[in-house]
Amino acid sequence: MIKHAVFNDRPESLTYSPLPNGKADIWLRRNIREFAAEEGEDCERLNVIKWAADEAYMRTVLTVSAIEADLDAAFEKAAKWEQGDDEDRSLSENERISLLESENAELFRQLTNTQLALCELYESLI
Repeated sequence: MIKHAVFNDRPESLTYSPLPNGKADIWLRRNIREFAAEEGEDCERLNVIKWAADEAYMRTVLTVSAIEADLDAAFEKAAKWEQGDDEDRSLSENERISLLESENAELFRQLTNTQLALCELYESLI
């Protein structure tokens, strides 16, 4: 479901909150825009800047990198998501492949960084 959300500060287009069960709560935002508003009591009205966005939420097994790879598709999926949907069963073959590829790329990046750190350590010992 898409809802209209208002924020005091400029929101991020993606908020990703991992859960202990391997899934994550995500909030995706589109059409982020600034607007002027008034706050306070009648005699103490203040002009303030607020932010508005179209926001969609879902719980998913997708990684943050898989979501960032195609934010538009993730937003559309979140817009259709309903509480109680079982993400594990609803992943298509292409989504599972995309998830595995993004996780593989992340592991490769971590391995490369580890190897470089070991080389630097070895060189400093010599």
